[in-house]
Amino acid sequence: MKLSTLFDPYGRTLSEDVRKGAKDVLESLEAFANAFTDIVSRGDGSEEDYLVKTGEVHDTISAVRQNLPEDNVSAVRKRWSTDRGMLEDSLADVQSMIEDDEDEDPDEDEDDGFDDELDMLGLGPTKKMSPEELDRTKKVHSLLRMVVLLHKRIFLDILKHSSPSISDSTFDKLPPLSHKLLLAMEDVVAALYAPQDVPTVHSSIAAIADSVYHLQPLILNEFIGSDGAEAVDALTKKMEQVSVSGKLTKGKDADVRKWFNTCFEQIAKLSQTIVISLNAESMSSS
Repeated sequence: MKLSTLFDPYGRTLSEDVRKGAKDVLESLEAFANAFTDIVSRGDGSEEDYLVKTGEVHDTISAVRQNLPEDNVSAVRKRWSTDRGMLEDSLADVQSMIEDDEDEDPDEDEDDGFDDELDMLGLGPTKKMSPEELDRTKKVHSLLRMVVLLHKRIFLDILKHSSPSISDSTFDKLPPLSHKLLLAMEDVVAALYAPQDVPTVHSSIAAIADSVYHLQPLILNEFIGSDGAEAVDALTKKMEQVSVSGKLTKGKDADVRKWFNTCFEQIAKLSQTIVISLNAESMSSS
């Protein structure tokens, strides 16, 4: 049974953060109580243990106070920002894969036996991509760049300049979708390490496309929909027309909705192109 809190009327995301903070404090207090019981009842603990646990309680309470968002929108922004950092890390991982394989010197073939020992521990160097895998990874990298850009722009152009006309319940829909997108992105990165399995890459790309597909109506209809004129006006004033590459371009037809429409369309097209290519590879290899 889920217990309600005084923060529930102010938004689900904020309420969840409050619950987590309260849980951290209670766990710290439990550790303190156990240390105190050991000293008083059984004489098993030391005064130093008691002082350490006392300090941990104070530190936990201070951390919760400092990190607790001021309202539900701030809580959503915080989670979105955290996911964005991990998405950018995943994108950087794929970029490193490409650069490492492109820069690798084929003449370097020295082996003193140390690599074999690392391989036995599962810590050896990753296998070099084939030309086909490298080309596939570059195509997927273009898609992932677009996805990360979309996620970034949602933060900068929607969450950072949110309209008071949008309800907390609408904002609460964003964190689960962001987390779903993050998990799909991590699956794509894992699938790109050589040797690549084409069906696994295919399913991971499909998961990315599905995550963006479910995010699209929320952004276009509930945050910048035609019924939310106030939100559209506020966003348009904050944003000039932006190209899909992320560069600002001045123009009289600056339109937030147009940018997001274009971005969603480009992600759908890139996903479809990659999936078609993967299907062709699977058919040719069977």
